[in-house]
Amino acid sequence: VMLHAAEKMNRSALELGRVSIAAVMRTSFTRPSYYDQLTKTFRLFVRRQSCSRPDRHAAYYNYVAGECVKQGDTKRAAELADAIQHNEDILFGKAAFQSLLHLYASHNKPDDMLRIKQIMLDKGQLLDNSTYSSLASGLATAGRVEDAIKQLREARAQNIDLQARLFIPVIEKLVQLGCVEQGYDLWREMVEGHNLWPTDVGLAAILRALSNTESEDWVYSIYQGLRDAHRGVKTATKEAISYWFENQSSEWKVTMTSINGQGYCCACGHKLETVELAPERKALLIKKITELLSGFETAEHVTDTERTARDEVREAQRKAVTQRIKEVDAEIARLEGDRAHLLFGQHHKDLLEDRRLQLNMLHSNMPLTLHGLYERSGLQPPLLKEVKHFKQWVARTGPYDVVVDGLNVASFNSRGKPDVLKVESVVRYFLDRGKRVLLISRKHIYDNKRYRPILKKLTDETDKCHAYYTANRRVDDWFFLYATVCGDMNIDLVTNDLMRDLRQLFHGKVFQDFLKWQQGHQLKLLRFENHRHPVFQPPCVYDTVVQGTDSCWHFPLAATSKWLCAHRMNSPTDKLQ
Repeated sequence: VMLHAAEKMNRSALELGRVSIAAVMRTSFTRPSYYDQLTKTFRLFVRRQSCSRPDRHAAYYNYVAGECVKQGDTKRAAELADAIQHNEDILFGKAAFQSLLHLYASHNKPDDMLRIKQIMLDKGQLLDNSTYSSLASGLATAGRVEDAIKQLREARAQNIDLQARLFIPVIEKLVQLGCVEQGYDLWREMVEGHNLWPTDVGLAAILRALSNTESEDWVYSIYQGLRDAHRGVKTATKEAISYWFENQSSEWKVTMTSINGQGYCCACGHKLETVELAPERKALLIKKITELLSGFETAEHVTDTERTARDEVREAQRKAVTQRIKEVDAEIARLEGDRAHLLFGQHHKDLLEDRRLQLNMLHSNMPLTLHGLYERSGLQPPLLKEVKHFKQWVARTGPYDVVVDGLNVASFNSRGKPDVLKVESVVRYFLDRGKRVLLISRKHIYDNKRYRPILKKLTDETDKCHAYYTANRRVDDWFFLYATVCGDMNIDLVTNDLMRDLRQLFHGKVFQDFLKWQQGHQLKLLRFENHRHPVFQPPCVYDTVVQGTDSCWHFPLAATSKWLCAHRMNSPTDKLQ
């Protein structure tokens, strides 16, 4: 409506006023087609002489600073900085200061950047993560590494939420200047001290800088970090890894490859690690799941005072993390709708990816307990008596080869209406292959008069199929897990549920073990042929993480089935089957 008024009304700018002009600016950035209209609106606003001193408005100077960045006009930016410094009446927003910092950083002017910082302090502006990131990046690029490190220390002293993009330019420059040990110490401070991991572009920059140094241990620790995080390699990192191996010696050969059904690399013939857990790792995973299940019992035997104190601490932690999640969510929404990437390019994209990584980290660090995990979903964890009854029932009727998530299978491509015939098809698929099947579903499915005869027929025809029905508002994931524990984690689970809620209760190596178990034992439905015959995605026989030996390295590529293979030529490897 305001944009329409700006075009049609004779006194549009006067009618819009100061606040409306800023609103028009924000609206214009959310849609590319409005960006040109923004420029016209400001020109109209400035031309209206009857408007009192348009050159004092923050929106006007934000626009001027943006034009300086867009045109690369450092002379005009210097005049603007002089005007801001010597005129207290000028309203200059943080966005305009940020624009000038980006401009001076791109033109390698560190002294001007420090001057802008001082002006911001004099004007009472609060320096945030974005400001210190621009300062550290610009100073490091200009070779002023000590000043860049000073900005990092200053940001940490002010308890500013540090991000990886503050460290990466400084580390990269230290390596380029030959200060590898100092760069490695700063890397460890970032990764281990602050639990930060760089973006794809930032990691690629570090690897390229390390290509001309003898820092194999550092590079291999980066590869280990990718492995521990179960990260797929993106484009920029893939190219940097190839560049690093090719710069080491002529012995290494880097190729794109794929892995065959038996887990062998089609390029070098090396066999990848199996997805099956080692006995000691499997025992630790079973122990962790058993401890979580025993939490139902301990939760019912705490006193009211202990429960109140525990809940108060948990609620305070949850509120603090939730508030930070809301702030990061709002910043991501602003960045996604912002048109600043037209001016700042790759830096804006790195900032957006950095915020998304931070949001994932906050979600993973949300204080969670067994009974507080499902508060938002409205579901409830099973009661102690239900867990005990299920344990006794499984001990009496088991063991099983396959566990079927009845509700998930019935809801597969059903548009909200469960189809029990799909459950019947899946169960019969495994019964025909001589498997013992445990069907776990909800009571409301069995209580339906149309579904009950079908489900009852499955269990009455053979003793190889049993069904267990949980309460309607209960979380059934725990029943699946306990059934697999009873089978020594060798049971296949049929469900398309990724069990993200349960994953949040596993940490470190146990989390990686749980993901490996899912890869090797979770069968996902792809489709039904002729509406009757289920087709599953076969479980993976090899682990899809970064893997390396002295003779070869394999990197899974993100969002694809391709791999990057780096292997020493003429080295002994497993024969391709």
